[in-house]
Amino acid sequence: MRGQSSQSEWASLRRHQQETSVGDETKTQHVVMIMGVAAGKNGWAPQLYGLLQHDSFPHGTNRLRLLTLDNRGVGESSCPASIKAYSTERMARDVLAVMDHVGWGSAHIVGHSMGGMVATRLAVRRPDRVDSLTIVSSTNGGWQAVPWNFRTVKYCFKAFRAKTAASRAKFDLKLHFMPDFLKTPVKSQGKPQGEQRKVALLREYIGWEAETPQEPIPGPPPADPQNNQNGVKGQLRAVWKHHVTAKEFETLRAASFLKQVVHGRHDLLAAPKYSEWLAARLGCRCIMLQGAHFVSRECCTELNSLLRDIIFTRVNIHLYQPQANDTSGTASHSRMESFSVFELAR
Repeated sequence: MRGQSSQSEWASLRRHQQETSVGDETKTQHVVMIMGVAAGKNGWAPQLYGLLQHDSFPHGTNRLRLLTLDNRGVGESSCPASIKAYSTERMARDVLAVMDHVGWGSAHIVGHSMGGMVATRLAVRRPDRVDSLTIVSSTNGGWQAVPWNFRTVKYCFKAFRAKTAASRAKFDLKLHFMPDFLKTPVKSQGKPQGEQRKVALLREYIGWEAETPQEPIPGPPPADPQNNQNGVKGQLRAVWKHHVTAKEFETLRAASFLKQVVHGRHDLLAAPKYSEWLAARLGCRCIMLQGAHFVSRECCTELNSLLRDIIFTRVNIHLYQPQANDTSGTASHSRMESFSVFELAR
């Protein structure tokens, strides 16, 4: 989408849609899932795999529809040349434009890492279009997004200086996952003994053609080399510039939709303390899981359970209670031409 969005522009939008059956449209739950820096829509594979099971949601809910998309600068969406064209506010507008295109008035918004920042900006901009807000492995941007220990800085530096996709992927995996998770075996066709998840993820990260797995082995899809430089730099700029003000947090806290913050206890990229900081300002529960930055994959079952709770039951039981000593408190558009809608119906 370039310039002002229009019906004619969206009519030529390239899209992939998968529907399993037809259900009662009056009981449809819509979910929009937004990925982080350099990660495309396929990064949500574990959530799609789990949530689209026929036994994964309560009786009486006839249809679940999930929308995943490539943010500007990655995958099949356009990559503006200027890094100034990237901000979480602009990406929030991109998401709203996609929702308009598919005809969704509102949805449950889920965001991972930078996607959590985009989701928050969307909620600030259009709270009327948010049914619930789930923020995963995220911060409030700026200095909160800066690597917070020596090991993280070392891995980031080596990944940045890597000459090949394979060498960079090795350091990305160290930043994204816990060592024990990478060592676990994964079943694949043709490999009865399985292989280490690290090997499977390396194939995904560097874009090698892998055998079809019997269980999802997701990883951020490889970026087009021409898009990678501008897209990643632009998205990193968006993370650095992201900031939700105290007044905006008050607005979100007072909003009627449910909110939850989910984080990995061993996250190297986004310090866990900042997820508690976010939850305190949103007035919502903060759930710590035994994972690293991509806790959505390491703790897929747990995250899916949390998503089902907030989507279907709409009951937020565990509110975050801050500690007594807690003191922590002209627009260009990109062409969002790559998104997927997945549907499950009874």
